[in-house]
Amino acid sequence: MSTTLKIAFAEIKRNRRERSFLISIILIAGLSLFAVYGAAKAYQSQLSERTKANQLMRNKFLGQGEVNPHNAAHYGHYVYKPLSFFSVFDAGIERYTGSSIRLEAHKQNDGRFLESQQFSALGRYGSLSFALMLQLILPLLLIFITHETIAGEKNRGTLKMMLAQGIKTSSLIRGKVLGLLMIALTFLLGSFFVFFLFGQLSGFSNEIPNFSFRVLLLFTSYGAYYFFLISITTLLSARSSNLNITLICSISIWFVFSILIPRLAADIGEQLYPLPSRSEFQAAIIEDTKNGLNGHDPRNKRTEEVMANILKKYKVHSASQLTVNADGILMQEDENYHNLVFDKHFAALKQKMDAQNSVSSKLSLINPFLALRNLSMSISITDPASYFQFKQSAEMYRRFLIKKLNDEFAYGGAKNGDFEWKVKSDYWKGISDYQFKYPSINSLLKNSAYEIYAMLIWLVLSLYLLSLSSKTINLS
Repeated sequence: MSTTLKIAFAEIKRNRRERSFLISIILIAGLSLFAVYGAAKAYQSQLSERTKANQLMRNKFLGQGEVNPHNAAHYGHYVYKPLSFFSVFDAGIERYTGSSIRLEAHKQNDGRFLESQQFSALGRYGSLSFALMLQLILPLLLIFITHETIAGEKNRGTLKMMLAQGIKTSSLIRGKVLGLLMIALTFLLGSFFVFFLFGQLSGFSNEIPNFSFRVLLLFTSYGAYYFFLISITTLLSARSSNLNITLICSISIWFVFSILIPRLAADIGEQLYPLPSRSEFQAAIIEDTKNGLNGHDPRNKRTEEVMANILKKYKVHSASQLTVNADGILMQEDENYHNLVFDKHFAALKQKMDAQNSVSSKLSLINPFLALRNLSMSISITDPASYFQFKQSAEMYRRFLIKKLNDEFAYGGAKNGDFEWKVKSDYWKGISDYQFKYPSINSLLKNSAYEIYAMLIWLVLSLYLLSLSSKTINLS
């Protein structure tokens, strides 16, 4: 057995004998189990509610009976975002985006039924989650047990004895880092194994593509982050002769990475790329729909031009001579123009939102915590990109649905101007239900490019710092 491995196992044995270490591990394990149990119960409850609500809306849609398609388009229809099983691990922004969207003609709605709206005042301070434990609490424990790994040997007077026995400083530091990393990875491995097993046995993982690979990515990401934390804290311990100074420096790094920079990233994004208010966004859409995208194409003029084209196409002189319903055609043309207006303004809004989020992604190059947090949400399908994919998917279905209804009104047999015309009760069975596809691994890797590069950079930096370990120890 190599010297590095011997030191690693000795470090594991030393920590196992520490009462404070065992109490801390038991406490964190207990809190983690509590967080996972609570999240799992909430997941099952929300999944049941969404499944029932989705089935209820589908039954109501199919049971509309004989109604006018235009009335059905304005009555609207709800679609629900599938609940990712990974939200048990990392809820991300799920609580703040809404679980359903109402689809109706001439209007795009925001998500409704936010989980955060059901919180008490305590909810404003956040909630305990497994990801929070692994991102903030366990790293603190690792800092506490790592800060004395070398400095403690100095204080006990054992460091010089170990070096006098021929142990190289590089082997000593690498052995210490390896031992502490093995402790962290053992906790991680057990945690993710339980999560993976629960997902497989319950069947909740079946709807998520590449479930096993996502779990592996999460394990790798958290393991890499812990490796960096342990390495930098061990090197600080090696350079310092004072345990208190080592602990203060290590906790300061944790605070800057985990609390300060993420907050600054959000504030910088908001300042650099301010978003319009909801009322301003809607007012701009109404204005462009009314007066045209160029400001000189009013709605009544567009309607007259469309009507003239319809008469020309069917070679008649008046609407009463048409064999189709001009009202249905006009409504769909108006819908098409409204979609163009919405796409223009939403693209500008989405660009600003992406720019805001990119601040956090780019800062992950200098902050491994941001890289870990963003990657964790992305892998768990609870990040902003996943929500926007749901929103855009719902919008595509809305357009499909409204066009289907308008076309039926226009070409299904209704006479022009006959708003009392109705479809047969079995018509609704021919319209497919909304289906949401989870983001693929390829899109995940593409959207998280900065975070992946950042994790690799920090991993290489940690290895490089360890390679300089022979020059690191301060014996005084």
